[in-house]
Amino acid sequence: MSEKLVNSATPLVSIVIPVYKTEAFLEKTVESVINQTYSNKQIVLVNDGSPDNSPALCDALAEKYNCIKVVHKENGGLSSARNAGIENSNGKYILFLDSDDTLDINAVEEMVEIAEKDCSHAVIPNSYYKVYDNGTPNELAYHFTEDMFKENAQDYALDILIGKARGQRSTAVLYNLEIIKDNKINFPLGTISEDFFFNADFMAVAERVSLYKRPSLFNLKHIGTISTTFQKNIIDTVWLMDDKANEFIRKIGKTDKASQEKVDCLLCRGIVVYLFTVMAPSNKLSNKEKSKLARSVLKNPKARKVWCKKHEIPYFESKKTTLAFKIVYLLLRFRLIGRALKVMTIR
Repeated sequence: MSEKLVNSATPLVSIVIPVYKTEAFLEKTVESVINQTYSNKQIVLVNDGSPDNSPALCDALAEKYNCIKVVHKENGGLSSARNAGIENSNGKYILFLDSDDTLDINAVEEMVEIAEKDCSHAVIPNSYYKVYDNGTPNELAYHFTEDMFKENAQDYALDILIGKARGQRSTAVLYNLEIIKDNKINFPLGTISEDFFFNADFMAVAERVSLYKRPSLFNLKHIGTISTTFQKNIIDTVWLMDDKANEFIRKIGKTDKASQEKVDCLLCRGIVVYLFTVMAPSNKLSNKEKSKLARSVLKNPKARKVWCKKHEIPYFESKKTTLAFKIVYLLLRFRLIGRALKVMTIR
């Protein structure tokens, strides 16, 4: 550890861990924070009304480690738990961590060093490890490529968060807590993709952000436990994200054609990804119902607008996914809807 980070002036970092039905993983997650090479930390465990043994485990961990603070609350969902964590955090910096994930042992120290050196309002990793619970080897995955990164917070959000529809995750990112509290930034309740909305609000008021060029997170993937139930209302989040992206460019005063094209790119990606889930073999709707639902989405005025012009292709790490997106995008652009939907059924 560097000499700079062992003195008493080392800034406090609050690590917020929402807890709900993860008693099997929680202790390992907390240990990954306890074992950090960075010592000046506060761990805020937010028991979100968990019905298992997690609440008792939270209290036991707090008894064991004096840096842990436990917040018990009624169940309100992930956003509600993170917001409670923000309220109960006292650090200069804050980091969110899911209760079944773990941090790289050097992550906090190295990100704080970067934030302090650069006077940054956030330090953002460009990669993470996927950890599979079936024994499959860990897989290094990238949120975005290094050459995409911009140090200006608004440029970062416009080019990556919106323009490439990437870098949306809030976990294992080091944020300046004062920026969050002063601007009353919270995770929205009652919606999915809450990280996108939080980051859009944060980047609209932040100044400089820095890149962390190493994976900070080990993200646990539960193989075989993901529900195959299709949720029609996910498209509502796509429309809301488009609204937020338009609000963002208005807020930062960039409503030019190039900025609007980046907003349209986000909407285009959201629609196409949603349509792929509609047409997927795992969706138990009949083919007729799938086609009807997909066509109803494409008739939405927002969707019609986005196909009328050519714009950037979003970033996908997989070349196969990128190619599939390009094919579907072109077919939809030329109103070959039936063919596009057919392509979406191929796996």
